[in-house]
Amino acid sequence: MFSPSSLSYWEFAEGLGTVIVILGVAGEFVAEFTKFLNGKTAKKKFEKFSVLVLIFGLAVELLAHSATSHISGVITAQLNEEAGKARKAAGEAIERAEELRKKNLELEAKMQPRIITQEQREKFIELLKNAPKGPIRIQYESANNETWNFIFQLRGMLDDAGYGVGDSSALVPNPTGSVNHSYSTGIAILAYSMETSPAYLGPIEQAFRGIGITTYAIATKDGNYNLKPNPGEIVIFVTEKPF
Repeated sequence: MFSPSSLSYWEFAEGLGTVIVILGVAGEFVAEFTKFLNGKTAKKKFEKFSVLVLIFGLAVELLAHSATSHISGVITAQLNEEAGKARKAAGEAIERAEELRKKNLELEAKMQPRIITQEQREKFIELLKNAPKGPIRIQYESANNETWNFIFQLRGMLDDAGYGVGDSSALVPNPTGSVNHSYSTGIAILAYSMETSPAYLGPIEQAFRGIGITTYAIATKDGNYNLKPNPGEIVIFVTEKPF
């Protein structure tokens, strides 16, 4: 009876009730203030009839108004519910889009070649300005273009910081599998042992971390490594960029 589909009918009924009320009021006016009807009896009957019309119109109008108000409330509740679902769906879509954007950015970052910026280079040199100095070789497992570019950037930065080698051993290839290394930067700092490592091992490790390149010192003396630096030296081992 009060379903949303019947709203138009109740709105029509409310309008009809208003018209009936107007007719009842008009009838009372005619009976009370005009000489349109002759005789008191006729006026009295017409006045009573007008009152009944007025009451009927008010009842229709009141019922119809109540129905339209109820139906409007139901429709409003439905619309609010649908709007809530739409907002929730939109929020979930935004979250999925943001998650996808983050994954795309992560993928793009992984695909970007390793680069040592000028700012990193200058900070690295500054961090090691007063640190002990000594030769550091760079050895690599294999080298694609990205790895070669990164190796040469490392070599130049180390040379400028005072850790050059000065001969052909500055860059030395090694067999695949020399180091089981899985750090995100593809870099390991190798020493024969922590006891025989040179004094600049710690500062070098800290300097790399200071410029945002995560790496760790690895003692190769007791491990199953094909590549083992000599006692008293350290080697930076570079792999292809991990993904």
